[in-house]
Amino acid sequence: MSGRDFTTPDDVKEAARAVLPHRIKLRKVYISKYTVEGLVEDVLKKVPPP
Repeated sequence: MSGRDFTTPDDVKEAARAVLPHRIKLRKVYISKYTVEGLVEDVLKKVPPP
Protein backbone atom coordinates (compact mmCIF):
# COMPACT_ATOMS: atom_id res chain seq x y z
CA MET A 1 0.00 0.00 0.00
CA SER A 2 1.22 3.49 -0.79
CA GLY A 3 4.04 2.01 -2.88
CA ARG A 4 5.45 -0.15 -0.07
CA ASP A 5 5.99 -3.89 -0.19
CA PHE A 6 4.53 -4.32 3.31
CA THR A 7 1.46 -3.18 5.22
CA THR A 8 1.14 -1.43 8.54
CA PRO A 9 -1.60 -1.67 11.17
CA ASP A 10 -2.91 1.68 9.89
CA ASP A 11 -3.18 0.20 6.38
CA VAL A 12 -5.27 -2.66 7.77
CA LYS A 13 -7.52 -0.25 9.67
CA GLU A 14 -8.04 1.85 6.54
CA ALA A 15 -9.00 -1.22 4.52
CA ALA A 16 -11.27 -2.50 7.31
CA ARG A 17 -13.25 0.76 7.31
CA ALA A 18 -13.94 0.30 3.59
CA VAL A 19 -14.57 -3.47 3.58
CA LEU A 20 -16.25 -4.47 6.85
CA PRO A 21 -19.36 -2.27 7.07
CA HIS A 22 -21.15 -3.97 4.19
CA ARG A 23 -20.36 -7.41 5.67
CA ILE A 24 -22.01 -6.72 9.05
CA LYS A 25 -25.73 -6.91 9.78
CA LEU A 26 -26.79 -5.69 13.21
CA ARG A 27 -29.56 -7.37 15.15
CA LYS A 28 -32.44 -5.15 16.24
CA VAL A 29 -31.20 -5.08 19.83
CA TYR A 30 -27.97 -3.35 18.70
CA ILE A 31 -29.43 -1.00 16.10
CA SER A 32 -30.30 1.74 18.57
CA LYS A 33 -26.86 1.59 20.20
CA TYR A 34 -24.59 1.37 17.14
CA THR A 35 -24.29 2.13 13.50
CA VAL A 36 -22.32 -0.42 11.49
CA GLU A 37 -19.58 2.14 10.88
CA GLY A 38 -19.52 3.05 14.58
CA LEU A 39 -19.20 -0.60 15.53
CA VAL A 40 -16.26 -1.07 13.15
CA GLU A 41 -14.56 2.03 14.59
CA ASP A 42 -15.16 0.79 18.13
CA VAL A 43 -13.58 -2.58 17.34
CA LEU A 44 -10.60 -0.97 15.59
CA LYS A 45 -9.96 1.23 18.63
CA LYS A 46 -10.12 -1.71 21.06
CA VAL A 47 -7.97 -4.23 19.21
CA PRO A 48 -4.28 -3.45 19.74
CA PRO A 49 -1.91 -3.70 16.77
CA PRO A 50 0.49 -6.65 16.82
